[in-house]
Amino acid sequence: MARIEPALTRGRASLVGRHAVAQLMLWSGLYYLFPALTGRILAETGWSASILTASYTAGFLLWAFSSPLVGRTIDIGHGIVAMRCGALVGASLLVAMSQAQTLAVFAPLMVLLGASMAATLYDPCFAILLRRFGASAASPVATVTLVAGFATLLTFPMVGWLLQVTDWRTVMLAAAALVLAAAVLIPSEGAARPADRSRHDMPRGRASPTVLLIGLSFATLMFSHAALLFILPLHLRKLPETADFALILPALLGPAQIFGRLVCAPLIRLFDPVLLARSVFGVMLLPPLALLVVPYQATTILPILLLQGAGYGMHTILRPVLTRNHVPPFRLGRDLGLIAMIGLVMMALGPAAGGVVWQGAGFQVLAWLLLAMNLVGVLLLFPLPRRAER
Repeated sequence: MARIEPALTRGRASLVGRHAVAQLMLWSGLYYLFPALTGRILAETGWSASILTASYTAGFLLWAFSSPLVGRTIDIGHGIVAMRCGALVGASLLVAMSQAQTLAVFAPLMVLLGASMAATLYDPCFAILLRRFGASAASPVATVTLVAGFATLLTFPMVGWLLQVTDWRTVMLAAAALVLAAAVLIPSEGAARPADRSRHDMPRGRASPTVLLIGLSFATLMFSHAALLFILPLHLRKLPETADFALILPALLGPAQIFGRLVCAPLIRLFDPVLLARSVFGVMLLPPLALLVVPYQATTILPILLLQGAGYGMHTILRPVLTRNHVPPFRLGRDLGLIAMIGLVMMALGPAAGGVVWQGAGFQVLAWLLLAMNLVGVLLLFPLPRRAER
């Protein structure tokens, strides 16, 4: 059993709370805004849906490949500056996008927004908290992910209400204001100094095998979750008995992820993170396995989706905590950035690869693929040693 962490002091609780609310606002304004707004943008502009969604994918890839650079910035002690600058740039890009009259202007701005995501969403915040709190970071990380998990519940109703009274350009300006407020809310306290290290310990060179194991294992889960999230609703809509049920899929996964984080928060303070990660990854074998054997009805798909969402919510907490236990403190930013890069690339590829398999071979074959990917993720965790907290 890992040692139980002490409760946060009032000052530390305030710092974590500001980070948590800032992440809620950043995820709403920079990420969930677009799935909530895309339909209205296409309806009002007549732009190409394929080009618009391709710009989203390109932006996510820029997010992925920018993450290690952001991590290095955090490692040399400039994490708060990077996050605030990323939020300011993001707000500026949203303002520019709200004024774009052509897709040729809008799409490149969307791609550039990926760099802002890399500087603000989750991993930079996690790296700062891990450097600040050390062995006691699991609780702050869990708090941040729990609060930020309400982003879907904030964004979709907010956008829906605003679209009843205004157009998508004004909604985007409102999102820019939200991101700007998040930049102000990010606390200046707690930006840890770079850990003492000798010249030969500088965070350069190739990633360690341990970092690659963590990155690849969690990337398999991100791939399968993204593929399931995008393809399962399409498949359910084709079945008469589940066509109506398919429409509430996003609403189910969001609360399920919050529930998973609520469960994970106390467990990660009590049990070894490696054992807990192996257990969660093992449980994540059940959703694709169940999709291979159960009839597709509302009563059978519901628990599968709830389990999928809860497990994926727990993975969000486990990834940074597991990294913190297996890499030196002075490389936390870089290594979290590398792990995020691997996962985000796989997350971007998941829907495309899943769509090809589904259309070419059917959903049963896709379920086998997702089961295989999750199994690989479990197996990659077993070489990780159980380590005492640093």
